[in-house]
Amino acid sequence: MVEMTERVSALAAIYETGTFGNDVDGGPSVTLHERRPLSIVHIAGNSDDQAFAGGVGKACGCALPIEPGTIATAGELSLIWLAPTRWLAVSPDQGPGILEAALRDACGESGAIIDVSHGRTVIRLSGAHARMVMMKGAPLDFHKSSFTPGRAAQSAISQCGTLITCPAEDTFDVYVFRGFGQHMWEWLTDAAGEFGYKVENPVS
Repeated sequence: MVEMTERVSALAAIYETGTFGNDVDGGPSVTLHERRPLSIVHIAGNSDDQAFAGGVGKACGCALPIEPGTIATAGELSLIWLAPTRWLAVSPDQGPGILEAALRDACGESGAIIDVSHGRTVIRLSGAHARMVMMKGAPLDFHKSSFTPGRAAQSAISQCGTLITCPAEDTFDVYVFRGFGQHMWEWLTDAAGEFGYKVENPVS
């Protein structure tokens, strides 16, 4: 019997919980934690193909979002629009290959499905100054009236390609390739330092 290798976070060597940065009145105004473990599956296909779109909907419990920069949700699972023919399905860890298999079974040959859970680091930051931290790095409009809950965008932060989502008010998830995980964590914590920040235990 083959034993599965345990997945280790890209941040394992540097992740430390506690309060850091400037000592500010009222305490830290930014909170960070890594989102893990997660099941993350890249989906590619034609949204006009009923076999594909219907299959994704059946496996995920929600319809594919077709408007640029939008997110569809079903419980704790999210479908994030990346491009006209590409999406990410993200949920708390369902077990090795479970979400990928469900999508493959539902879509058949109509789509391209690949598990990328091991290849992404996802960092959540929230709090009164979370938007200010994001403004330091990504050339996007982070105004409350523009980057609202349920929106997503792809941009660069510190020369790293990122996917940024807004799951709730003043809350952002930053997706980055695993190889850039430590760099992105160090950049975000440095940017949050002036506001004071708190690091919490990882939660999916």
